[in-house]
Order: sequence, then C-alpha cells, then structure tokens
Amino acid sequence: MLFLQHGLIYRDFTNAMRYGDSGRIKNCLTFFMLWFQGSQFSNYAGELLHLIACLNHVWPKEHREHWFQNVLVNISGSKKGFMPGDLVGELVVREIKSWQTATATGAGGEYLRTVMAPQVLFCSRIRDAISREIGTTRHYKHSSSVTAWFDVRTVADKLLKDRVFTFIPIRQSAAASSSNISEVCDLYSRGVGQIWAGRVIDRYVDKRQAGFNYGLDLTEDIEGEDGPLAMEIDELEEGEDDEDVMDELMEGFF
Repeated sequence: MLFLQHGLIYRDFTNAMRYGDSGRIKNCLTFFMLWFQGSQFSNYAGELLHLIACLNHVWPKEHREHWFQNVLVNISGSKKGFMPGDLVGELVVREIKSWQTATATGAGGEYLRTVMAPQVLFCSRIRDAISREIGTTRHYKHSSSVTAWFDVRTVADKLLKDRVFTFIPIRQSAAASSSNISEVCDLYSRGVGQIWAGRVIDRYVDKRQAGFNYGLDLTEDIEGEDGPLAMEIDELEEGEDDEDVMDELMEGFF
C-alpha cells in the first residue's frame, strides 16, 4: 500500500508537469516536503519546506501567481509538452554542445555562449520551418515505438522477489549497508509527526534568523514590511497561544 501511495503521487506529479498543471505540482510538492522530513536528505527537506512556506505564507499574491504561471515552460505548443525551466536550460546546453567543434577557439566558444545560446530556441523554430517548406525527412531518435514492457517486467520481478504484496507486520528494509537495517515506515506519517513536533519549524526559523539564504527573506515581504509568518514567529517566541499559532502556521501545509 505504501508503494502504491508513493508511486501514484509521483505519477500524478509527472503528469501534472507534462500537462502544465502548476496547482497539482504544488500539491505534490507538499507531499514530497513531508516525505523528506526526518530523512537523511536534509537539503531537499529544507528547500521544499521553504518553498511551501513561501507559497502558503510569505509571498504576496502577485509573487505566487508569477510562480504558478512560470514554473513550467512549453516550447512546442503541444498540450502535453510542458517541462520545468531547468530542463529547458539543459536542452539549450545540449544544443550548444552539438555546435561546439574540437577545433573551436576561445573566441568561438565565447560566441556560442554569449550570442548563439540565447537564440537556440529561435534557431530551432527556423530549422523546423525550413524543413516543412522544403519537405525534408525529419529523423527522430527512435525508429520504432518504445515499449515499457521490459522496464515493467524488471520492476515487477523485483517487487515479487521482495514480497511487497505479502503483509508482514514488521517489515524491514536494507539501507546503505547490510549491517544497517531499518523498519519500513510510512514517510507521510513520519513527516507529519516531524512537522507537528515543532523541531523542524524551529530549526528552519533559526536558520532564517541566522541569515541562511533560501532566496526571499522569510520575515519580510516585497515592500520590506513584516510578513504574516514573521508575526506568527514573533508570537511563538513570546509564548502567546503557541498551540493556536502553530495550528494556523501549519494549516497551509495540508
């Protein structure tokens, strides 16, 4: 059941990216933020916590709308052709590398980086238009349809071997080494427990107050005024209605 839960959320996340549904992406990232809490992946846990805090509490309406409208990019016009901005950057880098020759000089490399790189997507459109006009044959990566059967068979064999479909009251999984065995847990429940215990939020606030740079200042909004989360943090520090303030602070996370 845990495998299905995590797999379906990840599948929903990938579909949301393909079809440009930034709202679903934000919902999935909230689950991912909880999954990473209390895990060994502290960088992911901290960055996702900061992003969710910004989307729910810190950023003004205009900033949130900008994130939702620009977190995905569609360079093909296809209804299922959306992709993250960093993937577009990787496409640009790949194209520039294909233009780079072994005999290129330093000046040639500088020209590619400063002049041609900003025009990669424009050049791609020109290439497509010329191909259509002269009726050339476009060769793609695959000469035949790709089947997922072998990947599915590999995963299915692994799941059957590990008996994931057989109920085991105290199931254990091998970690990095055979000597380090840990009990399989519900990542969501453990993450929620970590958040509500308060240690995660306290550590996050301490880092922000110490000047740890996540990007946008947590305690200030665009105009430099104290944001809503800053006031809630002040109330927590003063010890006033801790439970009510924590409830309000965590409301947007779920």
